[in-house]
Amino acid sequence: VWEHKFGTQKSFTHQYHINKLVYFEKFSDVHLAITRETQLKDYRREKKIALIEGMNKPWIDLAADWYSKSVVVTDSSLRSE
Repeated sequence: VWEHKFGTQKSFTHQYHINKLVYFEKFSDVHLAITRETQLKDYRREKKIALIEGMNKPWIDLAADWYSKSVVVTDSSLRSE
């Protein structure tokens, strides 16, 4: 989430300025999480929107207060090029 929020990686989310977390699910098993992520990626847009709005109707940033905007990146591997 931090990398997306602060644009530290050249990626789809960086290119299109996607930096809000509007939906998430928790898993205790990484394999189940990957399976679910793959399933969600196959959903049509309408189904994804319905899933988000079922949990977060106003589409607020669920990670808005997770990080300080004054975070300093000291590891050069985290900086965007």
